[in-house]
Amino acid sequence: MMSASIAGPRESAAAPALLMLVVTVSGVLGLVLASVGLRFGPGGPVALLLAAALVWVALARPHVLVSVLALALPLGALTVGPLELVQLVLILVVLGALAQAGLRGDLVLPPWQISVPLAGMLLAAALATSAARDADAAFRLDVRLLFEVLLVVAMVTVLRSARHVDQVVNALLLAGGAISGWALVTSGEATAYLDGAVLADRASGPFAQPNELGLLAAALLVLAVGVGITTTRPTTRLLCVASGGLLLAALAESFSRGAWIGAAAGLVALAVLSPPSRRALALVCVLGAGTGGLLATLGSSLSAAVATRLASIPEASGNPYDERTLIWAESLRQLQDRPLTGQGPGSFSAAAQSAAAESAAGGARLEAEHGHHLFLTVAAEYGLLGLTALLALIAGLIAITTGRRAWATTPPGRGRSLLPVLVSALVAVTVHGLLDYPLRNAVGSTTVWLLVGLLVAEHSHLARRVGPVHPGAGTTTEDRSR
Repeated sequence: MMSASIAGPRESAAAPALLMLVVTVSGVLGLVLASVGLRFGPGGPVALLLAAALVWVALARPHVLVSVLALALPLGALTVGPLELVQLVLILVVLGALAQAGLRGDLVLPPWQISVPLAGMLLAAALATSAARDADAAFRLDVRLLFEVLLVVAMVTVLRSARHVDQVVNALLLAGGAISGWALVTSGEATAYLDGAVLADRASGPFAQPNELGLLAAALLVLAVGVGITTTRPTTRLLCVASGGLLLAALAESFSRGAWIGAAAGLVALAVLSPPSRRALALVCVLGAGTGGLLATLGSSLSAAVATRLASIPEASGNPYDERTLIWAESLRQLQDRPLTGQGPGSFSAAAQSAAAESAAGGARLEAEHGHHLFLTVAAEYGLLGLTALLALIAGLIAITTGRRAWATTPPGRGRSLLPVLVSALVAVTVHGLLDYPLRNAVGSTTVWLLVGLLVAEHSHLARRVGPVHPGAGTTTEDRSR
């Protein structure tokens, strides 16, 4: 009786104390978040909460970190001090994944065909920075490149199975659908000028300009189509249909001719690299063409604008603001000026406005941020060393994905390996890069490096499989152990 009478007052006193503790902690947390918001902008509190969540995820399930990075892509427009939110999340994800792997002693490096070019890219960037005209821009780009390279290492380390890869792919498709939806909601009605060579009010979403949206939509559309054909999971196929529809609409409303060509090239590559997918891919193309024809019959303004834009592709030079011929010539001049190390990361614009550039262009002053060409921009800013490293990376990606053993492996939950799909998505990026260089944006650049990391991780976990592999075979020893 005495113990019961003593316990009652203690319990009644503990409740107010617990309530006071919760109120105090909540108040302190609110003050901290408000201070961070005032100091670093609206992205500050979000970044702080994300950082706390990422620490917990890194300790519990490090492979989920990469999915968090993919899901953070739609928030890329937010800034945290000098960084965009997606850049901060990239840094936290890489540090968390690699620190966890280092503590456990299971850090995994990509195959040498990938590791050597990646190291070459970092070396070329360091050498090019010494001669950069804009040291601040060069430093920011160098740091971003460093963590994007480390992202590939982190993905190979933590994505150890087909299930892990699929989770990141699904997160990437969710993010692509969200970005596309945002772009569609915020876009106006595009107006064509000069027979479609110039359009106003094109969709751009969270990006600075429509071609950046087009790059992301083209690459992820190919990914959505390929995964939708490959998967045997109904929920994943439904995600691909929903995300793919939004990505297709965003790609159309970006009116990016380079992205359209890139997406077409990616789908052709998918048909060539994955013969079993051809029938389903043909059905997707027929449905897409039928939808476009129906919209045109109903007098859709979007279909009319798209048709006008397509018709302008052979006459792209009709745009008086499009000085690609002069810009490409300026890229070669900058390379010739500093052939080994280039002008420095992010220095194309400053070099294009120099006296030497005006003299070479006959007194014209070029207002160009980059060389409007992936390889020419890299050559101009990073020199032959940087261009060689990029070409070596592409060659390495081709080398590790040409093994018939890996392509024939059938992971659980899929009809086939994702290697052909990821290669095709990167084909879309590369072909678009022949006409433009929309990789200055951190969201687009991170998306491309996520695709590279997924390709290398998919190859690596397939290469670790145990037992003989036959086309159409079932699970292997590694699969049965999961």
